[in-house]
Amino acid sequence: MHKVVEPRIEVIKNEIQRILSLINLEKKGRPIKIDGFRLRDLESWKTGIAQNIFDVLGPYSGSCNAKCVFCMERSLPFQRDGSYLTLKEASTRLKYYSSSTGKCLFPSVRPHMETFLNKDTTQILKKARKTQPEELFILTTNGSTLTHKIILQLKEIKPLLIKYSVNSTDTSTRKALMGLKNNINKVLEHMNLLKEAEIPFTGSIVAWPSLNREDIERSLHDIASCSPYGIRIRLPLVHNYTPIFPQENLEKFWGETYDFINSIKYNFDVPVWIEPIQYGRTPVIPFIDGVIKNSPAFMAGLRSGDRIVSIDDKAISSRFEVRLLFSSSEFRSKDSIIIRIQRGIENITFRLSSSSDEGLAYPYNKDLNHPGEQFGILLLPDFDIGFLDNVCRLAEKHNSKQILLFASPLTAGTVETLIENLPPYKDFFDTRDLLIYSLSNTCMGGNTAMLDSRFVEDYEQAIHKVCQGLQDTPDLILIPDCFGSPWGIDFHGRSVFGIESNVNIPIELIPWHYIYGRED
Repeated sequence: MHKVVEPRIEVIKNEIQRILSLINLEKKGRPIKIDGFRLRDLESWKTGIAQNIFDVLGPYSGSCNAKCVFCMERSLPFQRDGSYLTLKEASTRLKYYSSSTGKCLFPSVRPHMETFLNKDTTQILKKARKTQPEELFILTTNGSTLTHKIILQLKEIKPLLIKYSVNSTDTSTRKALMGLKNNINKVLEHMNLLKEAEIPFTGSIVAWPSLNREDIERSLHDIASCSPYGIRIRLPLVHNYTPIFPQENLEKFWGETYDFINSIKYNFDVPVWIEPIQYGRTPVIPFIDGVIKNSPAFMAGLRSGDRIVSIDDKAISSRFEVRLLFSSSEFRSKDSIIIRIQRGIENITFRLSSSSDEGLAYPYNKDLNHPGEQFGILLLPDFDIGFLDNVCRLAEKHNSKQILLFASPLTAGTVETLIENLPPYKDFFDTRDLLIYSLSNTCMGGNTAMLDSRFVEDYEQAIHKVCQGLQDTPDLILIPDCFGSPWGIDFHGRSVFGIESNVNIPIELIPWHYIYGRED
């Protein structure tokens, strides 16, 4: 699997195997079998770029003890790494991480599976905490291996945010959905223990077709009673290899579920949001997605659905502007702001202060420090305008006039909206043709076409199809960097840049928005 993240290791391996086919090695007169090799100078292998410690370490566990009916990782037709992150590997990765440059060792290929199956997880977290004393650590668990002892250990490693995969608070329903054997009925106990330890958590529910609306609503009430940081409802993705493939029209099911959740989410005093967050929403407009309970925004009276008009007298026109403002060093150091919102036909002004402890309490924690959340305002990212800047930069680099951009149907409309309504992009593309193409059929099948594909063959087939139907052949092709490999290598071992020689058109991988889940 190293060929995906660092193919040069595969080349070295092949060369060693070739040499060993010609010679025999001995030790003290006896033949020895070579079953591995080590990289001599790891400083030369710092080819990764990390945004945080999570990027440095990678997944803690590539294995899971659940058999969720909706799991995207089950029954895949290619090899996955089921190993655990060891203390030794974690120490090495932390040693060769530079927080000033972000450079780190090449990433692992482990998938993100059950965190606490790795018995060394808390020890690894303690090591990481020494490296980054203030950084937020985000951990995901199904709770089956969570114990009171582990939660007490986690209490010493804060700030943390736990993503708890609940799916249903009814024991029999949860067992049917997740195939778990241990701690099935301890969801609410765990959440209350996290509350006692003042460790913020989000509850997660995959809205699988077999879940009825009454069960979803009851589970939302149960989770909300434990004061979570928020609750996410995930619309299900399936592929041709999903063990239990629902017969429902998933496109219709997504729409009906979205409408149902939106009709009840304001009944709770904690944020409730739907993933993919790009689905069904008005792009760009700076609506508040949620207000963290007991936060400055909560105490002041801000609500989910309010539209931000200005912050400290600075007019706001887009969600991206708000996140950029709150991410700036100037605002991160502020402990109070004036925010003006539109609610229906009313314009209301609020003063938010995080400097006073009066009324501010769990689950609010200003140290979590996502953009806006230091005041308790939840603003989920729908699209980063910086990604569109990269499109412009690459078009100029190649002096391109006919650009083919691949994008998920969930982001394609947002890109078009930005280009049509923001003058810098509108002017830029007045003299260039930008064709935005969304894949309709993918090798994984199911409804995975909602994502940006992780497989080279999908783009290869689409490029041939698109080029045949165009009068003017594209002179630049842009593909989202979603392969998990800076080399553009997919899980079948193919590189996206192999297409370039076949079509004789420059291909560039571009940073792009991750479709399923919070990026930060």
